[in-house]
Amino acid sequence: MQKIAILLVLAAGLTAPASAQTARLTGTVFDHMRNIPLAGAEVFLVGTEYNAVTNQDGRFFIPDLPAGLYAVSFRHAQLDLLDVIPDAVTVRMEADGTTDVQLGIPAEPRQRVVPSRPAPARTTGGAALVGVVVEAGSVRPVAGANVSISGSAIRSTTDARGRFVLFGVAPGPQMLQVEMLGYASRAEIVTVTPNRTAEVTVQLSTRPVELAPLEVSVRSDRLDRAGYYDRRDDPGLSGFYIEREDIEKRNMIAFQEVFQTIPAIFFQYVEPGVRQIRFRRAIGSGGEFCVPAIFIDGARFANPVGSMSDRSQRSDLDAVPLMAVSAIEIYVGATAPIQYGNGCGAILIWTR
Repeated sequence: MQKIAILLVLAAGLTAPASAQTARLTGTVFDHMRNIPLAGAEVFLVGTEYNAVTNQDGRFFIPDLPAGLYAVSFRHAQLDLLDVIPDAVTVRMEADGTTDVQLGIPAEPRQRVVPSRPAPARTTGGAALVGVVVEAGSVRPVAGANVSISGSAIRSTTDARGRFVLFGVAPGPQMLQVEMLGYASRAEIVTVTPNRTAEVTVQLSTRPVELAPLEVSVRSDRLDRAGYYDRRDDPGLSGFYIEREDIEKRNMIAFQEVFQTIPAIFFQYVEPGVRQIRFRRAIGSGGEFCVPAIFIDGARFANPVGSMSDRSQRSDLDAVPLMAVSAIEIYVGATAPIQYGNGCGAILIWTR
């Protein structure tokens, strides 16, 4: 508490703006204990309302400061954990100039102030670009907007007051891009002068950005309960899946039309007027053809199909109206799920 009192007394004696011309303060807060930049630190000028929060690189920017002498300090949760109160760093802000200060954990006297009129290049080279993003036709700030330099990795995000700062910008004309959900994207050419801090105000139109239409697929509860979607989406199964939309799109009216789309299926007459569905076996699997198992809504269905006789004991698959079918699964060979396979393959028909 004694150190805090000293800081307040120091601030009272140091903060004395010298002119109406404004200055800028930039800097870095670094965690020397973990050897990483300290993001989310609140940097403030003691005894004033001026403050900023460090970005992911530990950098901060405070614009529009009256020229004068200030004490700079910062707050962060890491300081509370360590029970550390950092010493304030004294900086003299010159009118129309930019000063860079280094702060860190633990607080050490090695913290230094680098006078910067004109503003120096960052360690990454180039200059700084600062600005504010507002709604077009107003002064309402746009927080959370993504700001970047086209063709580079330089980017930032606007704070609650719409402000941003980009370091290491190469001198010359640069394409500044600003994007925010709900606003039209904005791209502007800005000219950056070596060893100077460029300032820009970007206005975003409130015209909503047109998004691609959503594709909505409707799942059948009946097929879901039957496990159809799980099998269809299982990368370990290799089958053919024909759904209601496919049948309607191709104007199919009979099962023979459906099966003709699968190269491994063919019909063979086992006796006059009676056809049987058969699969072509893989080479080397023994026998050229085989008879697959057929299931309708999970119940075993007799094969052959397509009986044109009047013998009622023959099961006729074509007697099932195709318009009543919701989905068809076809598995050739040993690819069929174990509960349905017979070594040759399986045809699973699900009605609506």
